[in-house]
Amino acid sequence: PTDNPKYSIIVSINKAGLPASGGLMAGDVFKKIVDYIKDWEV
Repeated sequence: PTDNPKYSIIVSINKAGLPASGGLMAGDVFKKIVDYIKDWEV
């Protein structure tokens, strides 16, 4: 799969002024995208 991936997802969040973990913020967005793709393929 790494030689021929079906999907590639990059989540970038640029929010100044708030200390936040990228994993917490981007992780939620990533999960929503993955859930959408899974629902779309069924």
